[in-house]
Formats: sequence, structure tokens, C-alpha cells
Amino acid sequence: MTTTNFLSQEEIQALLGERKTNEIDKKNDPLTNHELGLLSELFDIVGAQFTRELTLLTSKEVTATTPKLQVIENNNIFQNKETPFYVALGELTGQIKGLHFITLTKDDCDIYKELLKQSDTTIDFGNELKMFQEIISPLCDTISQSISSILDKEVAYVITGIDIVQDLNEISVNKFIDDVSFLRVELPFSIEQLSNTCFEVFIPIKVAKQCLDEISEYLGEVNVEEENQMSFQSNSQTNEKDTKLEDTPKIQTVQFSNFEESAPISKEPNNLNLLLDIPLQVTVELGRTKRTVKEILEISHGSIIELDKLAGEPVDILVNNKLIAVGEVVVIDENFGVRVTDILSTEERISKLR
Repeated sequence: MTTTNFLSQEEIQALLGERKTNEIDKKNDPLTNHELGLLSELFDIVGAQFTRELTLLTSKEVTATTPKLQVIENNNIFQNKETPFYVALGELTGQIKGLHFITLTKDDCDIYKELLKQSDTTIDFGNELKMFQEIISPLCDTISQSISSILDKEVAYVITGIDIVQDLNEISVNKFIDDVSFLRVELPFSIEQLSNTCFEVFIPIKVAKQCLDEISEYLGEVNVEEENQMSFQSNSQTNEKDTKLEDTPKIQTVQFSNFEESAPISKEPNNLNLLLDIPLQVTVELGRTKRTVKEILEISHGSIIELDKLAGEPVDILVNNKLIAVGEVVVIDENFGVRVTDILSTEERISKLR
């Protein structure tokens, strides 16, 4: 019985299909641990900045924990998500471009909804999608602002669509984004240690690579500056070494000049007069205090804010926000004034103005 080792047409097509898949995977290379670390730091900053927005939005203290990053395929994006959940399709525009998804479970959205009912009565709580947009918009702005400030690039953000998914069969990633690989970023938040919520951001790998290219370029510029500085220091040390290796100069007896009949050297005139016409901002500070965001939002007509100074204690006199004197408050006709009781010396005041 004779056997052959030739491949069938089906096997050849299967191998070609596998090779094509491998080429696609190579084109959408997964991120290295180093790249994931850089992106984790980026979204760590996004989370920290977004806590301030959530605190203002809910009037509750919100804290962020370390974001979790994972590379997944497009057919696995919503595979393990529990329905129903809200999803937003966002688009970065400017020098970083690309579409991506942001999701929030309905339970988490309901938590923010209840908090907003307590702090903001202008929102239409009957419209679920409008409600989700109110919550998600500050996060979208924070992402674009963080990328813009960190990478020093002009980046804007647009929400192109929002929806609530009741059935996973209702949504198809390929309908909106045809990328093969995505970066899933979990942004967990704790609201006054009572409720835990989590936003998920799904970014195509090619968009993440754009951010990494800009980060690498920025780090490269920093490294070039450091290398130039090190090179300058190295050249300076080399020049000093070369100077020491030169021929030893002849040692001679020092000849001192006679200064008894020397004319006194006149000093240059003081140039302070050239600065006397420059206007400066003078501020009298009665006192200071610190308050939480919640307490600030509760201020209304008739509220009393207690300061950190006692009654009758001297007030601070500042010039361009620099303390130069203290004094006591007086009334001149119908205006307030301040009588200086203690002041820094002229030299100290000039040094404060630098």
C-alpha cells in the first residue's frame, strides 16, 4: 500500500489562512511590558485627574486605585460583560487620532444617578442615555486634557454615539472599528469607601501606539538633553585634565603693588532708580483657611467663613504675593487702610521682589 505526503487543497487553504492570521497579528503587535508600564502611568494620571471631576459631580470624596491594563482581541471586548451596560463611542482628534469605546455597567451608572439627584436637580434623570452622557463627558474631557498636557500635543475629544446594550448580540465591534487588537483599561473608583465603580476604556492598539510614539519622542528629547549635559561635563573634566598635564610653569616670587598712593576706585551708581517706576501689586491679607469641595459648594448668602487669625492680630502686607510687612487695619474716611507696624529691611524687601 502506497502513501503520499502531499497536502490536500483544504489543508493548503487552512495553512494559508493561518499564515494570513499570523501576518495580521504581527501587524497588530501586542504591547511589551515596558509599553504597558508607560501607558499605565498615563492612565494613572487620567484616573487621578478624573477623581476631582467625580468629586465635584457627586459632592462625595472619590478616590482612584491603580488602573488595570490588558491586551485583548476585538471579538472578546464585550464577551464577558454583564448586560445591561452603557457604551459610548468616542473619538480622539488632533495630533492623536482614533475611535474607542468607554463602558459603564447599569448598576454603577445608577450609583452616580442617585448621587447626582442629591447634588444637581437640573439633570433630566428620566433620560437614561442623557444621564450616562452627563457622567461620561468629564472622563472624555479628562482623557484628552491629560494626553494634551503630558505629551504637549493638541488633542480634542468627541462623543460620536452612546447606547445601552441589553443583549451582546445587539452590538458588533467591527461595525464601528475594524482593528484586531485592543487595549482594555479598567479605571476603578471608590466613592467615600462605600461604593466601588469601574469605567472601562477599550483603545485600538494602533491608537495606543500613537501615544507611545509621542511618549518615546518626549523621553528621547529628555535623554538627549541629559546626554548633552553629561558630554559637556565630561569635556570639562577632560579639559581640566589636559591643563594639568601641561608643562609645569616656572615659580617666581610674587611682586606686590604699592597701594598707598593709589586713587580710590569709584563705585558704579546704584541702578535701583531705574526700577522705581515699575508698578507692583500690594495686597493686605486678613487671613486664610482651607475647606473641602463639599463645604465650598455649600457656601451661600450669610455663610460665615472662619479664618486662621485671631481678632486683633496683625494682618499681612504682601507685594507681588511676597510678605514684606505686617500692620493693623484702620479706617481712613470711608476707606479701609493699614498702618505698618513691622517691616523687613530694605535689602530683604528687594530680595523678596526678585
